[in-house]
Amino acid sequence: MKNDQMMIHLLILWMISIFPNVVFSDTYEPDDTWETASVITVNNQSPDQIVTGDFTWIQLHDFSKPDDKDWMIFSGNEGETYKVSVNTTAVMCNPQIYIYACDGESLLEEKDSFQYGRNEFVEFVGGYDGVYYIKIQQKHPEVHGEDTEYEITLNQPIATFTGYLFGYIQPPTPYVKISTSSDTEALSLPNGWFFIPHNAGTYTLEALGTGFEKYEQSITIAEAQSTQITINLTSETNCKDSGFYASTTSGIAPLKVSFTPNFSNPYPCKVDQWFWDFGDNLTSTNQKPEHTFIAPGTYSITMVVSGIGKAYTKVRNDYITVNEKGRERIINNEEESSSNCFISTISF
Repeated sequence: MKNDQMMIHLLILWMISIFPNVVFSDTYEPDDTWETASVITVNNQSPDQIVTGDFTWIQLHDFSKPDDKDWMIFSGNEGETYKVSVNTTAVMCNPQIYIYACDGESLLEEKDSFQYGRNEFVEFVGGYDGVYYIKIQQKHPEVHGEDTEYEITLNQPIATFTGYLFGYIQPPTPYVKISTSSDTEALSLPNGWFFIPHNAGTYTLEALGTGFEKYEQSITIAEAQSTQITINLTSETNCKDSGFYASTTSGIAPLKVSFTPNFSNPYPCKVDQWFWDFGDNLTSTNQKPEHTFIAPGTYSITMVVSGIGKAYTKVRNDYITVNEKGRERIINNEEESSSNCFISTISF
């Protein structure tokens, strides 16, 4: 065993002496950790991208420095099979393949390499909907530089489909689950881009993303063509939990009152419009209005908040009481008289 290791080490030193260590970096650097991983997509992207040469499912890397590692991130689905292939003819390239879960630490699959200049691949089945990581490293980390190039592809063995559906999520949002009524699913990439090989026909498309309302629309995928759509997501609203309070709820006319909305949800809802009805035939569209009640009386206050096509109403009945100035004096005098009755004494 020791002799074999010594032979390998001598072979490496011999190869390094023959092939100069001209150090250069691939265009995806720095990608030495899972936190700095480059995005790679599943194969068979839209024909438009293939025509323009935007092959984000095919990447060219190399080992440009000692102990160089190349990390990639992609989105996958539970139960789907994926194949990571490393193709190389470089005589100094001896790649190892590792697949990690979304934490960048839990190893799911690996493939060792035993020969320089040899193609390697690994297949695995996704255990959840979400992100996965690929790490490629040199078997002998001291070997680097010229003639260490390799091409990596991410493929999903799939049946032949008659069309393609692709596009972007707006605002750009990663890991949005996109599905159709044919039970075909995909996840958006960190830049919001998605791609779904799909049979031609008319379907209902749904998109679900954390913090957004459910998106739904009817789509028609053309035969032997790519169909592009933009999915415009809208933020969830918690306006139904909204309320408000007043700076004061009673006083003498004219009574000036400030109103402030509040929300029981820790994340305020998205509001496009505000509407207040003060119960005296006067209204306001300010978020935090001030209003002066002129006439004495009892007033019910209504606040209506509107966002993303929905409106929520909060009513506080008989919330504001406005008294006449004279009436306020009478009330005070009556209270004072009552108090004096209790503290007076009777002498015989």
